[in-house]
Amino acid sequence: MISKFAAELADHAAEDHLSQREIDVLRLVATGNGNGEIAAKLSVTEETVRSNVTHILAKLGVNDRTHDVAIGIKRGFIELQYRKARAPANRHPYPELPFMSVELFKPI
Repeated sequence: MISKFAAELADHAAEDHLSQREIDVLRLVATGNGNGEIAAKLSVTEETVRSNVTHILAKLGVNDRTHDVAIGIKRGFIELQYRKARAPANRHPYPELPFMSVELFKPI
């Protein structure tokens, strides 16, 4: 199991090397931020964010933001954390279900 995982990571290591800025953008995309919000949070222009997203899509070999987040999770750029907290009953259509949140972290 571990060797299969290691082999898969090695296969993708060279082709999907993202810069730290691209990883930051990918993580902000994963939390649902639009280009304008990402630009404001990173103090860059929206054009810069669009360029970063284009490079991320190309490097990960995907066609849309949803798929790049899925690949980002699979490749370890993004980690999912599940919380057992419940939403207020008037704000969540299924309050008995747990929230899912995206935990942003920097790999060691």
